[in-house]
Parts: sequence; structure tokens; C-alpha cells
Amino acid sequence: MTAGYYRFPTIHENTIVFVSEDDLWTVSTEGGIARRLTSNLGAVTFPFLSPDGQWLAFVGREEGNAEVYIMAAEGGSAHRLTYLSSSCRIVGWTSDGSRIIFCSNYGQVIESEFGLFTVAYDAVDGTVIPLDCGPARTISYGPGGRAVLGRNTQDSSRWKRYRGGTTGHLWIDHTGDGNYTRFLDRLEGNIASPMWIGMGRSAMADGAAPSTVDKVQDRIFLISDHEGIGNLYSCMPDGEDLRRHTDHEDYYVRNATTDGKRIVYHVGADIYTYDIAAEAEGLVPIHYHSPRVQRSRRFVDATRYLDSARLHPSGKAMAITTRGKAFAFYNHDGPVLQYGKREGVRYRLPEWTHDGRRLILISDESGEETIEIYPDDPQGTPRRLADLDLGRVVMMKLSPVADKLALTNHRHELMLVDLESGSLTVVDHSPHRLIAGFDWSPDGRWLAYGHSASPKTTAIRLYRLADEEAADPAMQESAIHTITQPILRDVQPAFDPEGKYLYFLSYREFNPVYDNLHFELGFPWGMRPYLITLRADLPNPFIPQPTLEDEDEDEEDNTNSPTAGHDDEDEAEEDEGAVNEDDDSDD
Repeated sequence: MTAGYYRFPTIHENTIVFVSEDDLWTVSTEGGIARRLTSNLGAVTFPFLSPDGQWLAFVGREEGNAEVYIMAAEGGSAHRLTYLSSSCRIVGWTSDGSRIIFCSNYGQVIESEFGLFTVAYDAVDGTVIPLDCGPARTISYGPGGRAVLGRNTQDSSRWKRYRGGTTGHLWIDHTGDGNYTRFLDRLEGNIASPMWIGMGRSAMADGAAPSTVDKVQDRIFLISDHEGIGNLYSCMPDGEDLRRHTDHEDYYVRNATTDGKRIVYHVGADIYTYDIAAEAEGLVPIHYHSPRVQRSRRFVDATRYLDSARLHPSGKAMAITTRGKAFAFYNHDGPVLQYGKREGVRYRLPEWTHDGRRLILISDESGEETIEIYPDDPQGTPRRLADLDLGRVVMMKLSPVADKLALTNHRHELMLVDLESGSLTVVDHSPHRLIAGFDWSPDGRWLAYGHSASPKTTAIRLYRLADEEAADPAMQESAIHTITQPILRDVQPAFDPEGKYLYFLSYREFNPVYDNLHFELGFPWGMRPYLITLRADLPNPFIPQPTLEDEDEDEEDNTNSPTAGHDDEDEAEEDEGAVNEDDDSDD
């Protein structure tokens, strides 16, 4: 017998309708082969059969928002009844089957606040009528117009054994005059799915005269986890004689509904019924023959699930990871090559070595994240550095000149891995935040990274790698230098390709301006890019400096000056006069 995951069951006599794979299915209360009723594009939830079993109300998302829909219980096309664009859930039907009761946060100031509404089962204009009973998520009617309603009574398994201020609780109208008082407030647990059952009537009957045929006594059934696990309980309308009817220990009883004779609910992935008169619970054996479309092989857009990408050092190829798989390909031609196992392993953070001949990947094949080094052949056997305590790798980059890999992890550590020897060095630890980005210098001798100096500040640090061949003994040992004094956070350092400057982002701009819509001050330019010069002889790149072209232009300007020619003429005249004077003296 094949099985599925069954939710939100509803019952009428010998028919059960439930949700699986976001669609509606129907099956007999005795079990058997389930038949699919819908095959919608949107998810379907919270079905509820009408009192006569002819109609089926449910919440559908066929057109985007959660709205109330209706269809024939045997199947067919669905008709949309509401146009509220709000969250909603089917609660039940009126006793005459003319209106559907549902809860919704429509018109509420607070999104989590729900009220009760009704809509005609044959509505064409989307008109809904609110019930005058205050905030509520569920309601169940008893004889004479009496009712019990639930506030915060959503599925209690969403937060198991929750005891906070929004636990589900019940209110009861004992007389049918619309005045409610707190009910079962002695239960220290989360309550859901209240159902007023008895006198041979449906839980949703709203005031009709009680039957004299059925001898079942009025009781209020509910789900509660006050004893640790959500199970089915009941009590008298006065709150006395609390009884437990189910004994599930592994999973909660969830989303119970009733037709007045039997209660149906799901526990884990299975559907159960509880016969009220016989006080007996039974599993519904369902034969589930689904094509399991969601598990079928499908083609997806790789860019939609793109995890990371890295350009080849030559710029001619690309390595990416998408949906946990690693691929490499040339930019304009050639096939796409997959690295690693085809299935069952998640790969992350591809990095090319500086020579472009190997690809580095993070793999979880062993159960823990490890570094794998792949040769030119994608299907070749990778070299795995399995004995390194990497933690959860957040970011990694390879040195541009050597087989050294820098990485950061979830423990706020900056690490350096020597790919040749397989050794691991913890460079630094950021005590308050993750390492806020890092980068290699073009010569591979420095690492710049963001280090949290305090809970509110992050500074840029430089780590100098040890150079054992250096003539200066001080350069033979590694060292750390803090190079910024943060006001708040200095993050994401990046070296200039020529190694002249270090760029970073910083929260340093505190010039408040008024918002255009709200009378409030803000800091729209709080973060800006900055740079640091890395040599003492480098000028500020933002201050214009004179160039050779500027000097040539100055010379041309002097040559073309209006006074330049006059000066030459004056000098010539002076020379000519001097010559003439000499000639006169000779005579």
C-alpha cells in the first residue's frame, strides 16, 4: 500500500475529504483507494463538507491570495466566493447549509488578529457578513443558539507545549444571548478545534431544535496539550467531567472536524476517525495512488538557483554551483562539465587555483564540510583534506600567487589553509560578529579583513604572511595590524589591482535629513566607499595632480600669449637702435 502525507480532513457520514500534495482527495471512512478531486496550480487547504454532504468549501490560492472557494463534493469546477486578499480558514457551515463560516484577518489593524465571517455558498458578488462575537478563529454551535468559540486556536502543533500569552483558549455562550464567558481556563495548555457535539446534531448547527432520536449527551470536544502531547478531550458544557479520548504519544492530534457523529483528524501523516457513540478510534487505511508530480524529474533554470560563481584566472571560463552541484564551462563555446558526484552531495564556493589548473570545492560528502581539490579532469579523483576542522565555511578565496586558501567560518574565524601540506592556521578570531569580508593583496603577502572590535564596531585589519626567505627578521614572522579607527563598522575590504590602495565600506556619514513622507530624520547616506593609500609616497587620488600634458599646455599658452610677440619686437627694435648708434659714431 502506497502512502502519502494527509492533512486537514473533513467528514460527512461515510465520506472523508483531505488534502495531500496541496490538492483535495476523497476516500471512504472505511479506507480504500483515494480519488483526487482537484489538480490546481495553487495550494488548497482547510476543506469543509456541507451539512448535507453535497458541497465542499475550501481555501484556495488559484489566483494568488487565500480565498474561499466552493465545489461539488464529488468533484468538478471550483467557484471563488470571496475577494478579501487576506488570510482565511474555513471554520464550518450554518446548519441550513446556506452560508460558509470562515475566519479572516480582513479589516484588522493587527495582522494576527482574526474575526469570523460568513459568505453565501452561491455568492456571486463576494459579499461577506461579519459575526458579532469579537476576535475569534473558530466557533461551534450547540442547541438553542448556544456556542463555544476559540481565540488563538490555530493548530497547536505549530509550537508544541507553548504556554505564552497567545495560547488558545475558549469562550462559551451558555444561554444563546451572545454573552460569552471564559471556558476551561483551568487547563494550562494550548487548545484548538472546539466542537459542540451531541443531541444527534452537527457541531455547526446554530440554534435548531435538538433531536429526540439520538441519545448522545451534549459534550464539547477539543484538542489540548496540557498533558504534554496534543490529544482529543471532551467535557460537559459546564466545564465538568473532562475526559481524554485518544492516547497518541509521538505526534499531535491536529485539525479535528466533525459531522456530529464522528470526528476526523490527522496524526502525523495518517488520518483517524473517532466514533462518538462507540467511543472508539480507528486508523483510516488509505491506498494512495498519486503520480507524485513534485518528485518527477524536471528541468529548472540554473540561474534561479545559482549559489556562487568564480571566473577563471584567464577570464575565459567560469565555475559555478547551482542547486548544490558544481559546473565549469567556457564563456562562449564548449560543453558544461560537472565536477564531483552527480547526486547526493552538496558542493559550495568554487575557487580556481592561481594557475587555473585545479578547482577547489567545499563538499559535504563525508557528513562534515571538507575541502576537495579537483584536477583538470572533472571526473578525476579529487584530493580531499579531510582532517581539517573547518566549521561551516562562509567565504573563501585563493591566493593569487600561491596554493594558499583563506576562508572564514561560522565561528567568526579567519583561517589559512596550505593546500600543499594540508596544514590549517587560525589567523584571527572576531569575537562579536562574523568576519566582515576579506581580500588578498595582489602579491599574496597580505590579507585584509573586517574584525569586530566591539559589539557595535568593526575595524579593518591587515594580516602579513610570514616570509621565511626575507632578509629582514621581522618579515619572517606573521603580524596583524589594525589600520582603521571605526566609528561604527568598516567592512568588505578590497585591494586595488596594483596594490596601491585598499578600498572598504564604512558607516561614517552622519548627516541627518528629513524624510519626504514622514516627519522623521534619517541617514540615507550612512555607508560610503572609502580608500586607504598603502604607501607613504602615494598622493590622495581624489586631489588632481599636475601632469606632463598640463605642462605642455602651459608652454603652448605662453607661446600663444598676446604679449609674447610684442616683447620680441621691442627687443629687436632696441637691437636695431643700438646698431644705428654704433654706425653714427663710426662716421
